[in-house]
Amino acid sequence: MPPSYDLVVRGGTLVTGRGAVPGTVAVRDGRVAAVLPPGAAADATDTVDAAGLHVLPGVIDTHVHTRHPGVPEREDFESGTTAAAAGGITTVLEMPISMVPTNSAAAVGRRVSAMQPGALVDFGLYGGAGDENVDEVAGQADAGVVAFKTFLQPPPPARLDEFAGLWSLDPAARRDVVRAVAATGLPHAFHCEQAPLYLALQRRLEAAGRTDGLAHAESRPPIVEETSVAEVLALAAEAGAHAHVVHLSSPRSADLVRDARARGVRVTAETCPPYLFLTEQALAVHAGFAECNPPLRSAADVEALWRKLGEGLIDVVGTDHSPFLEEEKARGAGSIFLAPPGLAGLEVLVPLMSSSWRRSAPRRHAADS
Repeated sequence: MPPSYDLVVRGGTLVTGRGAVPGTVAVRDGRVAAVLPPGAAADATDTVDAAGLHVLPGVIDTHVHTRHPGVPEREDFESGTTAAAAGGITTVLEMPISMVPTNSAAAVGRRVSAMQPGALVDFGLYGGAGDENVDEVAGQADAGVVAFKTFLQPPPPARLDEFAGLWSLDPAARRDVVRAVAATGLPHAFHCEQAPLYLALQRRLEAAGRTDGLAHAESRPPIVEETSVAEVLALAAEAGAHAHVVHLSSPRSADLVRDARARGVRVTAETCPPYLFLTEQALAVHAGFAECNPPLRSAADVEALWRKLGEGLIDVVGTDHSPFLEEEKARGAGSIFLAPPGLAGLEVLVPLMSSSWRRSAPRRHAADS
């Protein structure tokens, strides 16, 4: 008679939504088939002794940019999902930027075909929703995207092909984009930074000879994010959309989310490890290697963001994993504005957050009581 299970993980402490308890996990056909009491009999092909260890569900990373197919010397989908698996992430939700940008139903199919052979974990795709492809939104939903993403900033001039159909600069067209996504019922993620404001501030800093690392943070102060978040929430309220604010870095943005929820707007928010574990001083030390958009914030903002996370105003922590080559990031030594923005994070999300849960957990418990 064949074993009842393919795999049994014994002797560990199981971490669940209801707390940490001793137990045994039994797996059949790649799925958890049973959670058994400690010491329960379970016949299996393979057994793992997890004594002294915590057993956690695989993590879903909601914000990943492997950009495959794209620039394989930076990363391909096999290397990216290898890093995810090593870091305890078993599902990645891939953003639409790519040499095959996810901007139509046909592009969804091409992207899946390119990614599937190298996938070592499960994955889902965001669709792109921009001024150029409003008519393609419904088709992408039918093709199986899990959500949509809109950039509210112009893409780098050298990467226009990667961003085709993913960005919106025209306010009237943007309203149509939000309505089109709302009609699908899927979440609509936004990169919230007010482009005219940060571009003007960058020009002033460059004119004054400021191209050091901290100039990046000064060119994109929190108000750049907050004004954009406010606009997105207004558009979502009108359209009845589910707005999702990605890589939220400003505590005041979290307050805007809270206030919108109180008015009945459907909105969720994400932050990322760089905004919880680094400050803008990393830009002074590491220049382009610490550059991301939105930029790193002050120590006071970091501490306040932990409080917002503990209060439940932020729903998810995703990596915004965005790898570049060393020589690309090194351009920031000459001028911070020449380095591409983005930090890798697939292998550090779970270790960082699991080692820091006490920083927000007591506040969450107090809010729930």
